[in-house]
Amino acid sequence: MFGPFTGGEVDYEIVEGVSLFGRAVGSLLLGNSEAEAQEIFDVNNSSVSRENDAVTAPVLELALGVKWDYDFNNSASMGLSAGYEIQQWYNVISSDVRFTNDTTLSGVSDGGSADLGFNGFFLGLDFDFTF
Repeated sequence: MFGPFTGGEVDYEIVEGVSLFGRAVGSLLLGNSEAEAQEIFDVNNSSVSRENDAVTAPVLELALGVKWDYDFNNSASMGLSAGYEIQQWYNVISSDVRFTNDTTLSGVSDGGSADLGFNGFFLGLDFDFTF
């Protein structure tokens, strides 16, 4: 998936090198979703359903935490961060897979889509170099 994104981060320094931060990122991802499902009824009967859809998925990411930065010199620094992050991917899972019953092979599609979300604590380590 690919697409544009934008975001920002706000830092509030508590003491030299240590700060609280908040980060927000939004993006609009474009791509394809592929799925295949197979249902086997008995030795002679089975059903295969394939799906390939274009997907447009808005994504929202929010994070809060604390970070520590250390400057080695004017061209290199290191940072440690810890906090909590939430990511929500909207309309990213397509559910057009056809479901059948055990008496006929005619399918029924629910034709919807679903969201995908992640959240939890994180630890980060970064190195910045300027040439």
